[in-house]
Amino acid sequence: MLRLAGEAVIGRIADAANRLPDDVKGAVPEVAWDDIRDIRILVDHIYHRVDYDALWQTLSTDVPDLLERLRHWRTSRP
Repeated sequence: MLRLAGEAVIGRIADAANRLPDDVKGAVPEVAWDDIRDIRILVDHIYHRVDYDALWQTLSTDVPDLLERLRHWRTSRP
């Protein structure tokens, strides 16, 4: 159940990230936007190859880092 939930969270984050305008992505270049797109493809279409340890690492470390970077971008805009 937790694995499916983790996959769903990654999928939603990636869908949202892929819909961001290019100027937003350009304003936060330290975010690996292509990697976000690629992990969604992996969990949605190549699910039999998902490394759940890596997925957990992404959820526990990378997602909070992404959130912090986006909060910083949002609050630093004029």
